[in-house]
Amino acid sequence: NRPANEFVATFLGAPRINLVDRPGARAPLPHQALWQALTGSAPASVQRAGLRPEHLRVTEAGEGIAASVVLAEHLGDSSILHLRVDGVEALLNAKIGADHRPVATGQAVGLVPGPSWALAFDAAGRLVS
Repeated sequence: NRPANEFVATFLGAPRINLVDRPGARAPLPHQALWQALTGSAPASVQRAGLRPEHLRVTEAGEGIAASVVLAEHLGDSSILHLRVDGVEALLNAKIGADHRPVATGQAVGLVPGPSWALAFDAAGRLVS
């Protein structure tokens, strides 16, 4: 659960880990809120945060961090949601169980990251303790 670097973190697990770059001063508020939720008061050396899809909780729109569902892959026992957060370059992935309320492509949702599961990486991709 504590890979030494980004390469190992992205190599293990499917779907792959979500990586979020440190937002700039003028980044959209959802990007800044996501960064804050993942890293709290992390040192300036932290340049990227990682969170596995199963640790990104999906809630009702208006709760948590605003996101939109770009694609919902329903796999029977679970669904993989591909999500857009304003300001974050890559799509984020969330894995939800079959008991979760139905979620459809195009739907607005809220995201609540599990900060205790977040990983912090420096500019060289090394894990920051």
